[in-house]
This record gives sequence, structure tokens and C-alpha cells, in this order.
Amino acid sequence: KLNEIASLLGKFPPITINGLPTKSLTVPPIEYITQLHSKKVDTYISILIAPSDPQFAFDLQFLNVSLYVSWKYPTERPQISVLNDELGRGFGINVENGFKGIVETAVRRSAIQKKKKTNDSELIELVGDGGLLSLILTLDKYLEKFLSMEKKDTIKFVKMVSKKKPQSQPTPITDSKNTERKEKKKPVIDDVQLLKRQAEINKMLQRLRHENVKLFKETGQSSIYKLSLKFPDEPFTIGFENQSDLEIESLNVKLTIPKDYLSNLKKSLRLEIDMSNDANLKMINSIEDKDTRFIVGKLFNNLNNNFNFISQEFIKTGTATSWSITAQFNLFIQNFEKFLNDQSDFKKWIESNTLLNKSL
Repeated sequence: KLNEIASLLGKFPPITINGLPTKSLTVPPIEYITQLHSKKVDTYISILIAPSDPQFAFDLQFLNVSLYVSWKYPTERPQISVLNDELGRGFGINVENGFKGIVETAVRRSAIQKKKKTNDSELIELVGDGGLLSLILTLDKYLEKFLSMEKKDTIKFVKMVSKKKPQSQPTPITDSKNTERKEKKKPVIDDVQLLKRQAEINKMLQRLRHENVKLFKETGQSSIYKLSLKFPDEPFTIGFENQSDLEIESLNVKLTIPKDYLSNLKKSLRLEIDMSNDANLKMINSIEDKDTRFIVGKLFNNLNNNFNFISQEFIKTGTATSWSITAQFNLFIQNFEKFLNDQSDFKKWIESNTLLNKSL
């Protein structure tokens, strides 16, 4: 099993493992996965697959997938979740179902080989021996075919319903001394800029003191904090067809604050659902259906992308001093359902939101 994973990672370097960027790992990725599997923890490995066919018919630079490999592999089959927003969920399902067909072909071929028989009737021809790398290479081979299929109209995810009472849009927490729009010019980081940034962090630490905020890592480029965001009143509920509801009482996240935050138009806050956190992993692993797990993983990816998108908009438009870090978290929690959407739908919501339009 580990040899198969090592071969895969050698060809397709992982971007994240269980939501943790591989650049932040203190051990090689294969060693980290070995540690997880020894603890009976399943792994979700995100990789980028560049279509190898020079005549590939679609405008797709990379297929971004999360590969699920159980600690029980190969007893439990691998699966993928397509993370490309631009493909649309319907075409993503076609690719995911195509991968299931590839895995099924590999399983049947293995069974036939054990019986020392041959089978020339397979509709899918595997590239290689049927291991993990072989499965991904075969996916690359048939990717154009899967994308050419009629788009699926529905998925299992059927509703996103918050049990909270409807709330009004959050009022931005403003600093009366810093409400003027920033000029869009290349900033020079000096002591004054660093003091402004530190003052903003101090406000966050004070106002979110009940959210268990802790400094996780300090680097030359950024400060990374870990905190637990709690939903007021009642848990946020996500319902699935023929599955138990998923109730989220709190969400453990990592927040990256660049050293030149508020002074560099390209450097905004970055949020990441902390998939190295035990509580988050327990929540994900409580979902028995693997397809539903993948959908939740996709939704969490939407949360990251949408928070990072709007934070970047606040920086680009010079309104980050009005939308403090705390105010951005308020916006995130009070409109959690909107942040779960694909980014195209999220942008439409921003455009239709009067308060945000006035800010942006």
C-alpha cells in the first residue's frame, strides 16, 4: 500500500493532505500518511492532474481532485472528489463516477488474474497495474470522455438549512480614525504600517477572546492563528437525502495574517478549515457515506475560497480598515450558508447585497 502511495506522490506531488498544506509538514508526505494510517485515520490527498492529451478538447489547465485513500486500502476502495469550481458540479460528478468505473475495472481485473483467466471485454483499459498511480493515469486517459458526457442534474446534497433565526446583515466594526479609502499604490512596510497591523490583531484577540484564539506559527511572511468559531444560539445544520443531518456547533480554523496586511493590495487574510484538528476530523469521520463525505469536503473548500475571495476584495477596494478581522468573521458566521456556495453563486450574492456593495 505505501509503495503505491509513494509512486503516486512521486508523479503527482500532493498540495494538501487532510487539508494541511504539504509545505507546512515537518516530515515527508509519505511519512505523514504512514503516521495517519497507523492511527487508523483515512487520508484525503489533493493533487493537480494536467491533461496529457495534446488534443484535449476542453479549456482545463488542471483537474484538481481530492483522492480519498482509506487506512483500510485496498480493502476499502479509493474515491475522488473534483474541486474545480469552473467545471460545475454536474460535470464533476461525471468525472467522479468515471473514476468509480476505473476502480471497478481494476478490482475485476485483479480478481480475474487471481483466477488466472483473461478478459478482453472491459470497456476501460487500465494504464499500468491497477494501483493508485495506475488509476489516476487512467483517469487522465479518459478525462475528455467523462467531461463529454451529459451533465448530471442532481447530487445527493439537498439542502442547507440553518436552525438559527434570520439575522440582519452584520454591522462592520469600524475604527473612526481609519475610515478613509486607502490609495492604491505599492506600500512600503515601515514601523507605522506594522503598528497598524498589530493594532488590528490586538482588536481581534480582545474581541474573539472567547473563541480560543492561539498563535500557531510566526514566520517572516505571516502570523498564523488557530481559533474555534462558534455558531450563536443553535448549531448550523446541513441535511442530506437518506442520510443523517450534519450539525456543526463550532468550526476550527486557521487564519493567516500577512506581515504586510493592510499595506499590500495583494495580501489579504486567508482562512483554512483546519483538517488537522481532531474535532474537525471526528466530525468528518462521523459521516458514514463516503459520497457524502466528499460533498462536505467540497463545501469546506468553498468556505475557504469564498472567505479568501471577499477578504481580498476588502483589501483591493481599500475597505479592510472598515471591515476589521472581527467584522469579517461576523460576516462569515452570520452568512455561513452563502459561504458554502460555489464561488459563482457567492459572487452573485455579493452583487445583490446592498451592504456589501456599499463597502466594495
